[in-house]
Amino acid sequence: MSRREVLRLRDIREAIATIRDHVAAGSFDRKTSDAVLYNLVVIGEAATQISEETRGRAAEIPWTQIGLSTKATRIRCERGRCANRGSWHPRPGVNGGTEGDRRAFAVPAQAGFFRDLDLGLLDPEDPDDRRLLIEAEHPELADAIERGEEVVVIDGVEVNPRLHVSLHEIPVQQLLNDDPPEVWGTAKRLIAAGYERHEILHMLASALAPQLWRVMAEHETFSRDGYVAALGALP
Repeated sequence: MSRREVLRLRDIREAIATIRDHVAAGSFDRKTSDAVLYNLVVIGEAATQISEETRGRAAEIPWTQIGLSTKATRIRCERGRCANRGSWHPRPGVNGGTEGDRRAFAVPAQAGFFRDLDLGLLDPEDPDDRRLLIEAEHPELADAIERGEEVVVIDGVEVNPRLHVSLHEIPVQQLLNDDPPEVWGTAKRLIAAGYERHEILHMLASALAPQLWRVMAEHETFSRDGYVAALGALP
C-alpha cells in the first residue's frame, strides 16, 4: 500500500469520526448539515484514490457506491468561474400539484444575467446549468466560491458556500426526476404548512444526509425506506 493511500484512508477514518460526532449530537441545522456533507465529500474523494488492489483487501466495502454518492454531493462546474456576476430577477413559480408545479418549485424560472450569462437560456436539465441557476439564487455564496473561500458568515452562522449550494443540488435533482416521489409529496406538505422554498430544500437534505452517512460510514446499502421514513418525520 502506497503512502498516498495510507493518507487517504486516514482522511476517510477521520471524516467518519467527525460525522459520527455530528450525528450523535442529534442536531441537523444548516451548519451541521454543511459539515456532514463536507465530510461525505472528503470520504468519497479519498475513496476514488484507493487502488483496485487495496479495494480488493476490503471487498465488503461498497467502494463504487461511495464514489457515486460523491457525485451526488458535488458537481464540478468550471463554466461558472469564467465571468463576472451581473444582476438577476427571479420570476415567480407555482407550488401546486402538477408536474409543471414540481419542476417550477425545483428550479424556478429566472430572468436577467449572472456572470454575463443569460439565465433564461440555461437548461435546468443540464447539471452545469442547474448549478449556475442555484448559484444565481445565492449571489453572496457564488462570490465566495469564486474567491475560493471555505467559510462565510450569514445571519451570524458560519456556512461553507460550496457545500451549501450542494445542499440544494441533491433535493433539486430528486424533485426534477420525481425520484423518489415522496420528496415532492413532502415538499407540498411543507408548502401547505407555510415553509418557504429555501427552508424546504434544507429540510429535505437533512432527511437525506443520515442515509448517505450510513452508506459511507457503516457500509450499508442505501435505504430508500429509511429515507422515506425520514421525510415523513419532517413537520
